[in-house]
Amino acid sequence: MYYPVRVLHAELSSRCNASCPQCMRNQQGGQVQPWLKQANMRLADFTRWFPPEWISQLDMFYACGNYGEPAMNRECAEIFDYVLAHSGAQVRLHTNGSVRNPAWWSRLGELFANRGEVIFGIDGLPGQHEIHRRGTDWYKIMENAQAFMASGGTASATCLVFKHNQHDLDQLENQLRERGFSRVDFFGTGRFLNDERMSVRNTQGDHEYWLERATLPAFRGAMHRLAPHMAKHPQLTQSYLSQIELAPSCLVNQELYVNVFGALAPCCFMAGLLSEPRDNTGDIASLLKQFSKDQAAERGLTMPLMGKRTVTETLESREWDIMQRLWHDNLPVMTCAWHCGQKRKAPDAAQ
Repeated sequence: MYYPVRVLHAELSSRCNASCPQCMRNQQGGQVQPWLKQANMRLADFTRWFPPEWISQLDMFYACGNYGEPAMNRECAEIFDYVLAHSGAQVRLHTNGSVRNPAWWSRLGELFANRGEVIFGIDGLPGQHEIHRRGTDWYKIMENAQAFMASGGTASATCLVFKHNQHDLDQLENQLRERGFSRVDFFGTGRFLNDERMSVRNTQGDHEYWLERATLPAFRGAMHRLAPHMAKHPQLTQSYLSQIELAPSCLVNQELYVNVFGALAPCCFMAGLLSEPRDNTGDIASLLKQFSKDQAAERGLTMPLMGKRTVTETLESREWDIMQRLWHDNLPVMTCAWHCGQKRKAPDAAQ
């Protein structure tokens, strides 16, 4: 089956300077997961996998990924330069903003001028921000962001909302807008599921403090109230899936995800499902993940690795054909249904 791509999402690095407690790359803010291979995507590999004629079709290229900070890649700017030179695509970089120096960010601002934006993750005011974005520095982020904007770049910010920062969102937005940020978006985090708090640990595995879920209703999703029941009662999960019709972002937006090693997936969520090992913690998140992993295994899902192949050759592979059947045949695994499902419409009684 032909698979058109207009949006490419790339994980440029699985390395990171931060240790956010809710990031899957580490153990609740402590040690890096032993299964995670830390690497940077090389420019030479990127240009071989995605030749100029393929890049030319893109409307959007962005770097975020599942496990790393894109700016940790020494060739980050060069990869963006390659995409900009061979396409008319808009570009976007998601970053914690606390690596590199103002000179590097100034150069990136010149590169991005009129073609895209950088989205900085800023989780509160100074002192609040570092509670979740451990290992980053609020003032260094401001210095880098302002260097980026001063040379022509457009910067925006996203803020994850927790109990410790929920009452200062207006103040944060005002401060960032005064510094030139074009917008500030606020999001609840779905990684608490039914828990109200999580233990934040150091690299020795010792508890340091609690990270608490927001209490404001706007940042507490309805789906996460359903998750505990689904995890404990598999029949509820099957019932839920039977009512879901996929409206997959990968198909609707014609999006493709590539991880740092050149493996392809329709999105970062599916990549995470197929990359991360099973765990035996028995909590709600692990139970739902195991259910999704079983579904993926039953359907033979794998992430095809480009290796010496180009993206076009890889998208013509048998592995990718199996992947596409997820949405063409409306056979959602839990991961697809959770992120891109919508409830089926009831049949019209008049028909």
